[in-house]
Amino acid sequence: MSDKNGELKLGPALLGLAAVIFILLVLNTNIFDGSDGAVDEYEEHLIPAYEVVEIEEAHLPEARRYEYHVYVKEQAGTEELRHASRQLLERAKEELEFHGVVFSFYDREEYINRAQQTLGQALYAPYGQPDRVDEVQAGEYEVMEFSWSLRSKDWDQQLSDRDAEIWADWQDLYSELEAGDQIEDSDGAEKRADEEIAEKYDLEVEEVDRIREDFRNWSLMNLSN
Repeated sequence: MSDKNGELKLGPALLGLAAVIFILLVLNTNIFDGSDGAVDEYEEHLIPAYEVVEIEEAHLPEARRYEYHVYVKEQAGTEELRHASRQLLERAKEELEFHGVVFSFYDREEYINRAQQTLGQALYAPYGQPDRVDEVQAGEYEVMEFSWSLRSKDWDQQLSDRDAEIWADWQDLYSELEAGDQIEDSDGAEKRADEEIAEKYDLEVEEVDRIREDFRNWSLMNLSN
């Protein structure tokens, strides 16, 4: 259980645009499957091994909000992620005071800061709604509830360690190429990234494309739907 109790890394403060992004990520109530006020009940044996990789701030002048980026180290279903969310909430209350918090779950550490959460999110906010954070005081947890947007996976389709590494390497190179001034458009950056990653890992370009497609399918997969 040491992974669950290790030191937490506080990310840089994200103001302005980042706060808007936070709202966009969690405001669409269509992606959440209902709220849950029972926030302090979890069973230790159902909690998968995990690590909090980063905590991001997404504050507004009237609200303190955080997003936890959580690497889940073993196969987990939505029920296990709910138990992990409740344990994480207990820790968050001990260490921070907030109007709202989101726990974003990933099955590979490489995906954090490169893609949206692959295993979904658990939102804890006033009445389960992120747009009502300005209606309460920080730490007024008695009116806060969970809302869930967790994804159930076919774990046989999870990317291998090597494929996840290649995918992450491609993402970093693509971002670097797009930020530079030597590539005219995104299609050119994508083609260049395909070719350079294929050469680096001694692969055909088609295999690099296959890995990227496998990630897209994995990221979107939700057997609960």
